[in-house]
Amino acid sequence: MSEQEEVNTAPRRRLWPWIAGTLAAFCVLAVVALVALHAMILRREWTFEIDLEDSLPEDVLATVTNHAVSVHVKLDRHQTWDYIATGGGKLLDWPFSLVARLNYSLTGLSANGACSVVVNGTSWRADAKFSWSWFDGWSADIAIPDAEFNGDDAFIGDIARRLASLAEDVESLDFSGRARFEAHASKPRDRSDPVWSADAWLANTDASCKSGETGIAVKNFKIHAGATGIGEHVDIKPAFPRAASLDIGGISLSNAFLSVRSTETAFLATEAGADIWGGSARLYSCFLSRERLAAGFTLFLDGIDTEKAVSSIAGFDGTATGELHGKLPLKYDGDKLTIGEAYLYSTPGEKGTLQIRDSSAFVDRLAYAGVSEEDRRNMVRVLADMTYNALKLDLRREENGSHALRFKLEGSATDGKVTVPASFNVTYHGDIPYLINAGLRAAQLEENLRMQ
Repeated sequence: MSEQEEVNTAPRRRLWPWIAGTLAAFCVLAVVALVALHAMILRREWTFEIDLEDSLPEDVLATVTNHAVSVHVKLDRHQTWDYIATGGGKLLDWPFSLVARLNYSLTGLSANGACSVVVNGTSWRADAKFSWSWFDGWSADIAIPDAEFNGDDAFIGDIARRLASLAEDVESLDFSGRARFEAHASKPRDRSDPVWSADAWLANTDASCKSGETGIAVKNFKIHAGATGIGEHVDIKPAFPRAASLDIGGISLSNAFLSVRSTETAFLATEAGADIWGGSARLYSCFLSRERLAAGFTLFLDGIDTEKAVSSIAGFDGTATGELHGKLPLKYDGDKLTIGEAYLYSTPGEKGTLQIRDSSAFVDRLAYAGVSEEDRRNMVRVLADMTYNALKLDLRREENGSHALRFKLEGSATDGKVTVPASFNVTYHGDIPYLINAGLRAAQLEENLRMQ
């Protein structure tokens, strides 16, 4: 070996002991640090609190006395897990308890754990689990097991009652049902964004309330709603809510269904319908804006029982035969419901009968339409026993913004043994909602009296 080569290799030989010594010292310091960290962590307690005053609306904050989420946790060693954390806290006004368990591996650079949170005094519980690895990434799952709830529930029922108190005209709120929730998220180490999904189920749900003079009730409502996504991108799953019955202001729907799909800018109701007045109501391709609660659609009516329809709409007290068909265009824009040009007509070529025992409640209101007293008396006699071959109701919007309701009836009327041709055509201008709502209230009152 030359003198020059010995000069070049000498420093290298002297460098290796320094590297080995440095690594050994680092390992010793790491072990000492872990031991010290373990001693510091063991049997330690922490308290956390998050103030929600800037995150919740003022009217919601007014319904609770506590405006924060607080939790107190105690950490201990465990026989089968590396650590166990126990504690509890309050979510606004509702106390909860928690238990969490943790395993970790320094050599495998990994950890996994599980946690359960229970709302005290209720059946509501959330279970979560997670796993993490330096080599594989992380994943997490959370689930709310199937749970029953009702208006007396100390958690969901209490929240619903407090929120309902914010609306001055909502009263007599009652509900019950079952619910569950599942969510999953994961992020492999080689991906930049997590992949996630969330699903919620609502079943066997009954609810009722009264808003002003209008009663609303739903029976056996169920729905599965869900979404998937990558990072901030969201894809909403199609939803198919169902209800055995729905009653709004005395109008009863049964077997109600809705098919909803999501687009980039709106929700699309591809089809919806229900059984009403012995027939069916259907709507197609209804768009609901995501940015604001607005929708426009046309409701198609088919096979409607004449007696049930005229009793509900006009408040008639009597019997009728025949079927009606029609359409009802509706537009909802924020907080206003607008009725378009609607009509309801009898089946062409088929006859029906009307035998109205007391039509005075309806006929007297036609005085607002300019119908004379004599014509109103004749109308009462005609409606007492009539066979019709044409029955039609038209609702149109006039240029000044009011409505015109046209009632057309053609056929023959029988008084005793005398049968004569009968025809009348009446148009009511102005406060159409008053006319319809008065009929609905009369029909609801009659139904209540029959139930008593």
